Parts: sequence; structure tokens; C-alpha cells
Amino acid sequence: AYGDQFSAPLFIHPITVQASEAGLSVSSQTIQSAFETGPTTREFQVAFVADLDVELFGTPSATSFALDSYSDWAFTGKWNGVGASPSTTMAQGSPMIWIEDAELSEVKIRWNDGAGTIALANDTAYYTVADRTYGLYGPEGSTWQVSGQSVSLDASGTGTVAVALLPGTESETLVSFRNAANQPISGTQFGYSRGADPYSLKLQYDYTLGGSGDGETIVALYPHLARHTEMEGLQSDAYSSARGSMAPVKASSIEATLAARGVLPGLPSTLDTAQLETLKQLLISDEAATNPSEYFNRFADPYWSGKALLKLMQLSQVADVTGELQLRDDIHQAVKDGLNDWFHFNGNTNDRHFAYNAQWDTLQGYPDAFYSGQMLNDHHFHMGYLIHSAALLGMSDPAWAAENQPIIDLIIQDVAGTDSSDSLLPRLRNFSPMAGHSWASGHGAFTRGNNHESSSEAMNFATGLMLWGEVSGQADTTLLGQTLYSLEAEAIAEYWFDKYGTTYPEAFDVESVGMVWGDGAAHATWFSAEVEMIKAINFLPFHGGSLYLSEMARDGEAVIDEITELNGGAPDVWQSLISQYEALVNPVDAWNDFSLSEGTPEEGQSPAFTYYWMATLANLGTPTSAIRGDHPLSAVFQNGDTNTYT
Repeated sequence: AYGDQFSAPLFIHPITVQASEAGLSVSSQTIQSAFETGPTTREFQVAFVADLDVELFGTPSATSFALDSYSDWAFTGKWNGVGASPSTTMAQGSPMIWIEDAELSEVKIRWNDGAGTIALANDTAYYTVADRTYGLYGPEGSTWQVSGQSVSLDASGTGTVAVALLPGTESETLVSFRNAANQPISGTQFGYSRGADPYSLKLQYDYTLGGSGDGETIVALYPHLARHTEMEGLQSDAYSSARGSMAPVKASSIEATLAARGVLPGLPSTLDTAQLETLKQLLISDEAATNPSEYFNRFADPYWSGKALLKLMQLSQVADVTGELQLRDDIHQAVKDGLNDWFHFNGNTNDRHFAYNAQWDTLQGYPDAFYSGQMLNDHHFHMGYLIHSAALLGMSDPAWAAENQPIIDLIIQDVAGTDSSDSLLPRLRNFSPMAGHSWASGHGAFTRGNNHESSSEAMNFATGLMLWGEVSGQADTTLLGQTLYSLEAEAIAEYWFDKYGTTYPEAFDVESVGMVWGDGAAHATWFSAEVEMIKAINFLPFHGGSLYLSEMARDGEAVIDEITELNGGAPDVWQSLISQYEALVNPVDAWNDFSLSEGTPEEGQSPAFTYYWMATLANLGTPTSAIRGDHPLSAVFQNGDTNTYT
């Protein structure tokens, strides 16, 4: 748990590991359950039930376990307070862990299940319990010895020990794992580039290995990644995991090709004269639009003030469409003032400002919100709103963008830096390239692992990067944003919407989840059990980068129907968000059912922008990525036999 001197369970998929004062415990992810927790809430979890306890010390035991080094999806942690001070390396997607500099004579691996069996083969042992077999690997020349429900090494000095969950016991598999045990992962590197054409992206996952061997490790492919690779797996069964089945492959690197998804700064105007008049009346009756500075000043922290800024920029787009140019300019000035307030500190601690936290190597916004100051929560959510707003403003005022580029670039580097040599800011802070998505908790040390609720707010951040890259003429920023956006869309379809029906068991019978955890998922939120909020927290905010949502679910209408079913009737909160989602998957019916008298919009949305969204999509049709432009700021809409390219 948070503040523990060792660790919470670490769900590295397809295994779970927890460090302790004695060493560590290892669990498979095959024990799974799905259950109801309330009228609208559901949970899917894999259990952390240790099959093996790896003891590394006699007495005294370690005093702490702490990070020693890390790379893009792997880390090495070290035990402190003991003479040998061994370390362990783990990587997402790796079914094997390595323990280096272990005092070999002290190593003892125990199991609690009396039905387990052990087979010895010199420096290798195989432990089987139920349907699970583990490989235990000592250094060359060592031997394992059995004593009751434990094995120990007959060896002296220090060396490397590896433990792996095996996908099968075929001879090829056993040889491959023995080779991998001799080659600890010492580094991981995520690379990305344009594909063979402008409509695709190439992803590269490279491993650096220590020791000696054939230069290949064992990787259990995450499902969202496996769909975009052509690797041939081992002749063994796939692993069961919190992310569905994970096929094992031998590799020194993994390549994947993704569709390069595009975004828009805003939807193009397609409204007729009557619709424009309705839109204008909604605009001029909105106090946020007519008094934008007063509206913005209701909010102090980066999250809520950031949402206010994006809402205002969208209202300025509506003002531009309706010819209310003075209103547009007034909103732009209010947004400039708001962003400038964030970018300049007046010395008052209550003033909106950023401060560098040297302990966490991060830039933090104050006043804080949602424990961002105490736990670094939701970091990309907060910064994403500011970046997106700044990019939209910069499109209308290039001089302002140029003047403020250094601070906006710094904010981007803070959340998604790419320079591994930067001593002040980490690479890809919130984004896990192997898992394919972002994480929201700063510490991630829950008993269920880390979590991510609003996948759509992560996409808002990526959208902001793409737009800012284009505004500032930084092709590398645009490419980074498009990579995060396109890869995260694949993970959202797989794990938030279970688009292919292969991630969760049938007993977890929901069309989409509210949050993903390290150990599974929840049809729930942190703040409400209202089904509308459980669904729509992964819709908001709607903007020109929300078009991916049309393709995430197996059946978008089924998502809407589930809201009505679990609510016991039509939505009665966040109705406009539900309507805007329906407009992406069934725009004509959504428009026919839409009413201006729907309830109070969620704070980040306005009646004017909602109306504009609904009417525009009713005219354009459904977004599709099956047809893509060769520019990152482009989209295609299908309306019957008519395609609209923008």
C-alpha cells in the first residue's frame, strides 16, 4: 500500500509480484472473479494468491525495497539494509523475474500448497500446482535441493536467480525459458516513427539483455499489441491475465504497425440558417461566453480551470461560426489572461502557478486538486486541458503561441518527455508504452495496482500534443501526440470497451468499464455509482479529438441501452454527454432524440457547443478511421454512401 517500505502487489502481466522484507512473492493471474458490488457497479479482478515465496535473507531481513533504475516498461528494485543488497528486475509483459546479486546460500523458495509437486534438473527446478508450472533457475553449476515444501540452492557466493511462470512444458518452451533466465533484461526502449505510408505508424519495442545467450527474451504479448504484430509464438498455450490471453513469443524486439488516427481542432460548420440562429441564441445567453473572465475566475486549480479554458475556446469556435466576432475576441482575451496567470507567478501562494518538485521530478500546478499535490494524481488530465486550450488559442494567435512556446513545451516535456538523459523530467511519465495506455495514480501502490479512470481525458492530452505540434511547427511533438493517441485508442477499445469480447469473462457482462486497474477493471468511478457517470467519464470532454469514440465499442448503441437498463429509465444526469456519444455512433437518431431542454450540462460542456456537435454530426455522419488522411489534422465522416473529408 501507499507508504509501504517494500511494495504493493505489482501487476506486471501475466504475473503479479510483491516485495517484502524477506524477498518476494509470485502469483499467476489465473484465479479470476467477476461480481456485482451494487445495482450499477461491477468488478473484475485477478487474485493475488502467492504460489511461491522467494526468501533471500536469513537474519536480519531487509529494511526497505526501493527503485534502483528504470526504463520504458521495466524497472530494477533493490533491497536495502542487508549486506548483499540484491536487486530484482521486472518488465511488463515478462513472465520472468530476475534476482541479481543474491547470496545463493540464503536463497530458499517455499510454497504453501501441499498438493504442489517439484521436479529437479540440476540448476533448474519445476514447481507445479494445479494448472500452473513455474521454472526456478539457478546459476550454471548450482543445484536445487528439496526440503519439505521448499527448495534451496547448493551454491556459494552471489549470483542470479530467475523465476518464471511457464505457458507449457514443451521441450522448446523449456529450452527457451532456460536461455532467457541467463539473460536478465537490463533495458527497454520504445520507438515510434511514420510507417511505410503516411496513414500508419510503426512502433518498436527493443530489449537490452545482460548475461549471455541467444539475445532473445520471452514476452507475453498484450492483446492490443498482438493484433498489430506478425510474430510467431511459442508452441504453448497463452497466459491468462488481467488483460485477457497473452501469447508468449521469443524476441529481442517487437514491431507493430498501427493506423495513424487523425484529430481536428474542431468540427467543420455544416449548419443551415435556422440552426445557426439557434446556435447564436444559445451562445449569447451563456454567461460563460458573455463574461468569460468572470467564469474562468470561479476555478483555481489546474483541472477545473483547465476545463473552463477548453470550454471557453470551444465557445469561441461557436462565436466564430455564428459571426459573433467581438464575443470570440473577448473569449480569446480571457483565455490568454487565464493561461498567462498560470504561466507567471506573482509570489502569492494562492496564485495559480507551477512549481518544480525535485523529489518527484515533476512540474506541479497549484492550487492543487484530486491529491495532485500529495500523490501526483491525474497529472496528464490537468496538463492536457491547458495544452489543448493553448493550442486552440495559438491557432488564432501565432504570435502569442510563439511567445509562450517555452513554457508550453516544458509542460509537455513534464508529462510526456522523450529524452531519457533528462535529469529533471522522466520519459513518458504517465504513459506505459507496453501496456498501451496511461495511468492516473501518481504512486500506483494500491492493493489492486495502479488505475486509470477517464481514458478520454488521456486522449484529450494526446489531442493537445498533436494540435500544439502543428501550431508550433514541431513535427516531433505532432508525431508523439499521434503515437500516444493512436496507441491509446487501441488499448481503450481492448480494455475499456472489450471491443473484441476477449478481455473479460462472460460473467463480467458490461459493455464498457469506468476504470481499468492493474488487477482488472471496474464498472464504477471514484466519485459516483450513477451509470451515466460510469460510462461518460470515458467520453468527456468532447472535442475534435473525440472522433475515435465512434469505433471503440462492439456496439455503440448497446452502450447507450445499458445506461437506460441499469438506470431504470432514460439518463437523468450528464444527458448531454450521453447524447454527444450517441451522435458519434448513430448521429441521425441521436439528433432526432436530442432536446435543448436536457438537464444541466457537465461543467466542461456548454449548451451551445453540445448543440453544434449534435447538429454537425447529424449532417456529416459517423467518423471512421478505415479511410484516413495523410495529415494528422484530418478526419473522414461517412453518411450513407457519402464520405466527407476534412
